[in-house]
Amino acid sequence: RDPDGDWSSDVCSSDLAMDYELFNAYSQFEEAFTSYVRGRGSKKCMGPFLQNLSAYADCPHMVSPIVDPDTGDIVYTPVELPKQQRNKEDALLSLVEEKVRNGEKVLLYYSWVNKTDVGDSLLNLLKDNGITAFEMKSNVTSDKREEWIEKHIAKGMQVMICNPKLVETGLTLLDFTSIIFYQMGYNLFTMRQASRRSWRLSQTKDVKVYFMRSEERRVGKECM
Repeated sequence: RDPDGDWSSDVCSSDLAMDYELFNAYSQFEEAFTSYVRGRGSKKCMGPFLQNLSAYADCPHMVSPIVDPDTGDIVYTPVELPKQQRNKEDALLSLVEEKVRNGEKVLLYYSWVNKTDVGDSLLNLLKDNGITAFEMKSNVTSDKREEWIEKHIAKGMQVMICNPKLVETGLTLLDFTSIIFYQMGYNLFTMRQASRRSWRLSQTKDVKVYFMRSEERRVGKECM
């Protein structure tokens, strides 16, 4: 326990079951990956296969075929689903609305930045529901980020969306007392650092960190 505040971590997963359509499509994708690994497929496909599978649960509307770089053959084409608000977005919105009603500011982290529209989708989801949200992108250089944050807080920012890598070092964000990892990356150092941006000795309020995940996501762990 910190002498000036209490830090706790809640894993929000009990109510994040995939909807039926997404669960079926994700399961097919996962089974294809598992079969490919067990069948000793090309190692050059393993990385793209796993990356696409990891992002699929949040972006089933943005799919591309997995292609063998040596032969040009299509190894697998994921099922493309319509873009719509699903269970995870519903749970996120409910949590953020609760925090905002309580007068809190929220840090919202996501990891898949380059090949997905997650950032834009989260921003639109919150704005469409009356929440003042802004996304800090990588084009805000490290020496300008503190100024950017202060400027947008002055504009009434209730939620700041960003990749956790942008704030993993050098920033103290005492205004944000709820931190939500909408997605998890693979770098535990980044996760640990980003989760403690608001938990400082000078923090006088309780800080909670939430990790959102879908119950069914295993990302092929059974074949590893």
